[in-house]
Amino acid sequence: MQLFMRQIIILGQRLALILGMFFAGRLFFYLYNIRYFSPAWPDEVLKSFFYGVQFDVSAIVYFNLPFIILHLLPGNFSRGRSNEKFLRYFFITLNGLLLFAAWRLYPRKFTGT
Repeated sequence: MQLFMRQIIILGQRLALILGMFFAGRLFFYLYNIRYFSPAWPDEVLKSFFYGVQFDVSAIVYFNLPFIILHLLPGNFSRGRSNEKFLRYFFITLNGLLLFAAWRLYPRKFTGT
């Protein structure tokens, strides 16, 4: 049971890392384009950040569902050295694609650049 709790903590840390990166990306976008947000009241900006974090949580969970399922499989799948290495690379690849799409491809849809 203690080993399973360790796996849950590792999973939570990994997903929190991705959420932090998404939040940092949103903050960077806001600071870079602050002149376009200047007419907005600070409470509107904070509310949009709150709704953005809600969206990020759902997107991260949906996109990482295969990783979450593999991470929580019973038995020794996620506990072996080679399997842990596979999960680490799978996590990095999966979320690297997600972050690339969020930071590079998605803004092109709206800006045309």
